[in-house]
Amino acid sequence: MSRSWLKDSAEAAWLRENYKGRHIKDIADEMSRIFGYNVKPSRITSYLYHHKLKTGTGEPLLTKEQYQWLKDHCHGLSYEDQQKQILERFGVYVTPDQVKNMRNRYKMNSGLTGQFKKGNVPWNKGMKGCSTGGRSTQFRPGHMPHNTRPENYESVDIDGYVHIKPPGEKYMILKHRWIWEQAYGPIPPGHCLIFLDRNKQNCSLNNLALITRAEHARMCQKHLQFDNPEYTKAGIQIAKLMLKKSEQSRKRRRRK
Repeated sequence: MSRSWLKDSAEAAWLRENYKGRHIKDIADEMSRIFGYNVKPSRITSYLYHHKLKTGTGEPLLTKEQYQWLKDHCHGLSYEDQQKQILERFGVYVTPDQVKNMRNRYKMNSGLTGQFKKGNVPWNKGMKGCSTGGRSTQFRPGHMPHNTRPENYESVDIDGYVHIKPPGEKYMILKHRWIWEQAYGPIPPGHCLIFLDRNKQNCSLNNLALITRAEHARMCQKHLQFDNPEYTKAGIQIAKLMLKKSEQSRKRRRRK
């Protein structure tokens, strides 16, 4: 079925006779009932737009004089207050959102900023704390949540790395990093730890090696990590040589 009706079609003829003063959704529902297939509101909107037809339902709710009167008498009024003002004076019901949009469109300034004025006294001044009941369920000093992990607790994440909660620490950290830093201090920037036997749960010091990020990238690129720790150590040396060779090549190109 085409996206637009032909000019001499029954749908187009009916729409031209019945579009005035009606909402698009209501027109779509009635056309679906009359013609026996689902007529989308977007299809009606497109037809009316391309044929320069207006339903007239989008006309302003008030006259220009009424909008000007509201602009002159909106000082100090909230959206809800002005909603009541419009209903009482003009007999037109509008929502607070419509009032907000009307103020923006016609540049109405109520003078309300939402800020506390100087000298404002808070409603809870002199009250100690704020209780809404339920004291029996409030946390007490020293309370420990039910999911608190004990010291030296270990877990394995989805990637196979072991996490541990060291004594005196609040959060879980990677076990292999913690073990290394206990022995050698913080890991320098631009460096990382690898497992010589590729076993992420073997966090012993003799299974860890500190290398640069560049060396690690070259090892991954050339598949220089193995299950045998001795082979991996050899792979580290090969990566170092490859990086050194690349550095010398760059220096020669600069000289030229």
